Amino acid sequence: MDFHVSEQTIGVSAPLFEGRGEQAVDADLTLPEYCPDAQRVLKCMLVPNVRSVQAGGGRVTADCSAVLRVLYCGEDGRVHCYEQNYPFSQEVSVPGVQAGDCATVHAETSYVNCRIVSPRRMDIHGMVHCLFRVRRRGEQPVISGASGCGVQMKTAPCRVVSAAGEAAKSFPVAEVVELAADAPPVRQILHTQGTAVAGDIKAINNKLLFKGELQLKIFYLADNDSSEPAVLDYAIPLSQIVEVDGIDEDCLQETILTVPSLELTPRADASGERRLLDVNASVLADIRATRELDLPISVDAYSTQSELDTEYRNMEFLQPLDSFAEKLPVTGSVAVPGGANEILGVWSGEPSSEAQTQGNELTISGALPLHILYTDGAGETAFCEKPLEFRFRRALSQAVQRLKCRPQLTLINLDFTPTNNGEVQFRAELDLSAKAYDLRERRVIVALQPDENRPKDDDASALTLYYADPGENIWDIARAYNTTMESITQENALVGETLSEQQMLLIPRL
Repeated sequence: MDFHVSEQTIGVSAPLFEGRGEQAVDADLTLPEYCPDAQRVLKCMLVPNVRSVQAGGGRVTADCSAVLRVLYCGEDGRVHCYEQNYPFSQEVSVPGVQAGDCATVHAETSYVNCRIVSPRRMDIHGMVHCLFRVRRRGEQPVISGASGCGVQMKTAPCRVVSAAGEAAKSFPVAEVVELAADAPPVRQILHTQGTAVAGDIKAINNKLLFKGELQLKIFYLADNDSSEPAVLDYAIPLSQIVEVDGIDEDCLQETILTVPSLELTPRADASGERRLLDVNASVLADIRATRELDLPISVDAYSTQSELDTEYRNMEFLQPLDSFAEKLPVTGSVAVPGGANEILGVWSGEPSSEAQTQGNELTISGALPLHILYTDGAGETAFCEKPLEFRFRRALSQAVQRLKCRPQLTLINLDFTPTNNGEVQFRAELDLSAKAYDLRERRVIVALQPDENRPKDDDASALTLYYADPGENIWDIARAYNTTMESITQENALVGETLSEQQMLLIPRL
């Protein structure tokens, strides 16, 4: 039997594992001698760091730490901050995981509570959750054609996204930052914010080269009489080569940089003032390389010579929708408890976002968490957290079945102005970039085989007259009369696959 099936392969990124681990942080904290007594806690923050992730041997292990930072008013009436580091590790069992699989761990604080037991002691309880994700690239065969034994194939064109390679690699960044000559020395660190931005990106055979920078915004309490936090902006150049099996210069790539770990330690310079900051960070490059392919997907088949054993299955195909980069302005008024008399300092957390579609419109909504240190209407120092919400809309070329989109948001600028009614007017600008895909399900042929032991009956007339209605498909007519689309089309001088009007057709016998 001379029968041959043609196949093509599509690269797929398949989730291998997703699970959570949790780490309790319980502390009976005693302030050291150099810290004044605590009169009132303004804010207790628990900042998780993921320093490194290892996968292999049936498990994924994350080396982590939690930075406990307590912002409080002291007996001297000034704002103080005490920080303590709690290292820990998390491990999950993932049978079959390999060193080449893409393993990422995202840590976030579930809650943290702080209670003053005495002016020198605080009772703290918190919880950190670690989200483990493991992906593996594989290949999915797709039948694109067949020949021999009178087999007729119906195919549908499909533009798909094929995974070419992927990697999740972290690398350390260490540098000593020196304060500018006119900047006050550091008394205590209040908050550190790190954003990794990729600039020049180039793919070559099995490697991705990128340059960029780690942008730092550091809020600290100055070692002087000022009650307002000082702000330091600093950029550390990044230059990395990441091994990504399967990537080349023809691939489309999506590289998302995050900073899962950032720790700063103040220290004294030669003059004895704390004007140096030891920066130790890790930057995670989550890389996905793809190719867009135009494939014929087999959706139906029959044989004019024998019965055909055909297996169908619903398969998912990732199809490209849109790719864009926009500047997103965000404005809004925020009411703070007690009213804002004076703003001492404002910083933001990581923007949250969610992508959804309705019809052919893409919506990306989220919030920029704002941390506000201020004096209220009664002159008391206070702290609050408020979200600055945003929404972005973009029209798509078609309706979407299942959206796949990872928005990437970077805060570029944040300004604020107190208003006369005690609120604060904020103006922010975000860098928004995203690639949107549609995960569509199609019924396709995954296996077929002619059965020579069941030949088709050969009692058809030499020529058959068929009265067709408008909208009928020539494929369906050919299949019903056990002939081919080509023979019907040629016999009747037809154009296209669907009849536009009612007409009589001559159905030839093969």
